[in-house]
Amino acid sequence: MGQYPQVFPPLVRALVGAAEVGGALEVVLRRIAEYLDKSHDLREKVRTALLYPSFVVAVLVLVVAVLLLFVIPVFARLYGAAGAELPWPTRFLIGTSFFVRQNGLWLLLLLLGLVYFLRAYHQTPGGARLIDGLLLRLPLVGPILHKAAMARFARTLATLYEGGVLITQALEATRNTLGNAALAEALDRVLERVVRGESLSAAMGREPLFLPILVRLALVGEEAGSLDQMLYQAAFHLEREVDYGVKRLSSSLEPILTVFLGGILLLVALALYLPLFDLSRVLRR
Repeated sequence: MGQYPQVFPPLVRALVGAAEVGGALEVVLRRIAEYLDKSHDLREKVRTALLYPSFVVAVLVLVVAVLLLFVIPVFARLYGAAGAELPWPTRFLIGTSFFVRQNGLWLLLLLLGLVYFLRAYHQTPGGARLIDGLLLRLPLVGPILHKAAMARFARTLATLYEGGVLITQALEATRNTLGNAALAEALDRVLERVVRGESLSAAMGREPLFLPILVRLALVGEEAGSLDQMLYQAAFHLEREVDYGVKRLSSSLEPILTVFLGGILLLVALALYLPLFDLSRVLRR
């Protein structure tokens, strides 16, 4: 397996190596299958949480672009030919449409450049730490991402520890499963303290990004000699919280985004049709 790292991740290789030494390969392979299944289920839940808001935002951007590029110029020519006095919302909307039509290519290039810059900045250690830290602080979505990462950490560490991997090696292998640079940096500090002789719960307790439920259950597991079982319990609890969070997010975001989209379209419609109340008088004159 070590000759094919692109196929077998470090976690699988570490578990299989420890199982071969301990003579429990069958049990460990079953644990790996369970872990992969749970990890896939957790990723799908997070994707589900992000799918609906992403779709609504994409539709909103598309609708606004169509209005600015095709609909508003028609009204602008109509009002210009009639000589009607336009209220300030209509003038602002027409001005925005004119600006977008004149500089649309430059705006698109600017947007693409911004996306490229953010992707390149995320590849740097400082940029990844900053952006991933901001993602954890996002309203509604941030707590779900945070709990999902902590659930992956707890389940991965429990699987490795139960498979006979040393706690320091297990922490090193767990780092790549977090998917968040800010959490990975906090885990590095936890690993340093564990190497110096601190307990896992004490080391995690000094890091604000490690959730209290995980720290408390790790402490109970250390005192009872069942760290792996308590980590499994923490993972189960956090995965359930992610599931509840996804349901709450879907139920709360759907009406909020619908009202937001409808509100924008209503404001645009009012700005376009307000001059029609005076246009009839202008035409009669």
